[in-house]
Amino acid sequence: MGYHLTIIRTSGKKQMPISREEILELIERDNSVSYKDRGDYLNIKKITDASRELYFIYQDGVVWVKNPSREITQALIFIADKLGGRVRGDELETYISPDKVIVHPDDKHLVEQAQPIAKSTKKKETFVSY
Repeated sequence: MGYHLTIIRTSGKKQMPISREEILELIERDNSVSYKDRGDYLNIKKITDASRELYFIYQDGVVWVKNPSREITQALIFIADKLGGRVRGDELETYISPDKVIVHPDDKHLVEQAQPIAKSTKKKETFVSY
């Protein structure tokens, strides 16, 4: 399955989509970034100062990546700042840096809703002896 980080923008409880035009404008201003249009999504590639390739997806108003490294997380935070957004993980945590997370005020209601669900779906360990 994997763990995702997503660049989102919110205002209160409302998510504000990032437009395709904003992404293309951001790419246009940075010669270390290129993309391939795949129809319903953009496959974005960024070349780092160390000549490493980092890949992101733009789809449905957000930028996301699966199983990010520390370097990719840092790049997402930088991009999010340029887009007026933030980086959020699958567990509703917002990344301030690759090593520091917070619960963003716009997500507190989601975290509160998720807590009872997480407790009720926790599986009990079962040991089987042979």
